[in-house]
Amino acid sequence: MHKWTATGLIAVALAAGCVKDNELFDPSGDAGTDCDTDADTDTDIDTDTDSDTDTDSDADTDSDTDVDTDADTDTDTGTDTGTDTGTDTGTGTDTGTDTDTGTGTCEEGWGGEDCAVCELGWSGDECSTCDGWGYTDTDGGCEYFLTCNIDWLWLIDDDLPPAVRAADEFDTEGGTSSEPTVMDTVSGLEWRRCLVGTTWGGMTCVGAATNVAIGDVASQCGDDYAGMDDWRVPDVTEIGTLLELGSFPPILGDLFPEFGQPAVWTSSDCPIPGTDNWAALFFNGSINGIAYDSRVLCVRGGLPAAPDEAPARFEVQAADGSTVRDNWSGLEWRRCSAGQVWDGEACLGTPAMYDWDAAQLACQGVYAGHDDWVLPDASALRSAINYCAQEPATFATAFPGALEYVYWSSTPAPESSTDAFTIDYEFGRLTPQPAATELPVLCTRPLD
Repeated sequence: MHKWTATGLIAVALAAGCVKDNELFDPSGDAGTDCDTDADTDTDIDTDTDSDTDTDSDADTDSDTDVDTDADTDTDTGTDTGTDTGTDTGTGTDTGTDTDTGTGTCEEGWGGEDCAVCELGWSGDECSTCDGWGYTDTDGGCEYFLTCNIDWLWLIDDDLPPAVRAADEFDTEGGTSSEPTVMDTVSGLEWRRCLVGTTWGGMTCVGAATNVAIGDVASQCGDDYAGMDDWRVPDVTEIGTLLELGSFPPILGDLFPEFGQPAVWTSSDCPIPGTDNWAALFFNGSINGIAYDSRVLCVRGGLPAAPDEAPARFEVQAADGSTVRDNWSGLEWRRCSAGQVWDGEACLGTPAMYDWDAAQLACQGVYAGHDDWVLPDASALRSAINYCAQEPATFATAFPGALEYVYWSSTPAPESSTDAFTIDYEFGRLTPQPAATELPVLCTRPLD
C-alpha cells in the first residue's frame, strides 16, 4: 500500500473536498474581484426623468430625503470608485458627496496575500476546509487551525483500512487496566473500548451506554481517560474504519465487548437534509444521517501536526487526463464512470448500469496503460467521498463524471446473501442494496 510520511497538509492548497492538488487544482487562481462597499451619503432626491438601467455592482445606497421641484444645476463632488456600466439619459445633476468606507474583501474570512483563495469545497466563516487544516490570517501571517471536520487527514501517515477488518490489525495493550484502549495499527487511531456511559469491568464493558442528544455530543469526550486528555468525538471517516463489513453485527466484538448494535454519533457537522448529523449504524454497517439520540465512542490520535509542506491529495495521472491519483489513499481512479468517455476535459455520455455480479467484471481490461483495474471495496469507495460537498458528495473536479449516482462496491453485505454495499454520491451514504439492482461503477487500482 502506498504510504506518505508527511505529517499534515497545507489547507490553503487543499482542494476537492477540501483538498489541494498541485496540478489538478490551481490554488493561485483568482477567486473574484474586490467588492465595493462604498456608502453614498447623498441627501437630495432627484425628480428628473432618468430612465437609465444601472448595472453597477457596487453597494451604494442613496438616503435622499428632500424633494426638488426645479431642475437641478448642482455638481457631483463624490469620489465613488465604482464602475457604472449603465447609460444615463436623465438631465438632473446629483449634488451628493459619496464617501468610500470599504476596504474589505469579497468573502468573509479571507485574508492576506498568502491565504486569499478559498479552494473548491472550503466552507465556513474562516475559509476553513472540511478535510483537516485551514488557514487563518494573523499578525505574523497565516497559521493553521483545526476545522470542524478532519475527514481523511489520518491517511497522510497511515494506510486505508480494508472493508473487512481483522483482529490482528488492532492492539489491545493500550491504556490502563481500568481504562483500556484499542489501537488501530492501520489507521493510527486509538479508541476507548467502551461507549460513553459504560465502564470497563475487567473482562467487558458494564453499565448502560448513554443516549446523547446532538447538542451534547461535542462535550462527551473531553474528560481525561487512561492518562490522556486529547480524546474527541470521531468524524464520519474515522468511525467508518471500525465497521467490520465482513461480519454481522459489523464490529469486532472481542475488541469492543458488549458494544451491541447502536448508532454512533460523529463530529462531522455536514448533515444530510432532514437529519441531525452523520452516524455509523452498527446494526447493518451503514453510514447515514440520523435524527434521534444515540451513542458516542471516543477516539484520539491520527492527526499529524500541520506542516509547511504536504502531499497533494489528487493529481492528474494519465497523460490524457483520464485518471487521477489519490496520494493519501494510494489509489488511482478513473475519472469517469464505466460506460462514459473522457474527452480531455469532461466525461461524455451516461454511465453503464450493472447488477452486482456484472459489476465485478466491469473494470476488467486495459485502461490508461494498466490492466489491474478493479471494482473498489466499500472502504476504498468511501475514501473518494467529500461529506461536506453533497449533491454530489465527491471531489467534483477530480471526478467530473461521478454525479449524484449510487455506485456499487465489491463488498457483500454479511447479513444477507443477496445484498452488497453501495455508496450514494448524492450525500455519501454507505448502505446495502439488493444485488439485482442495476447501478453504475467507478474503477480503481493501486498506485505503482
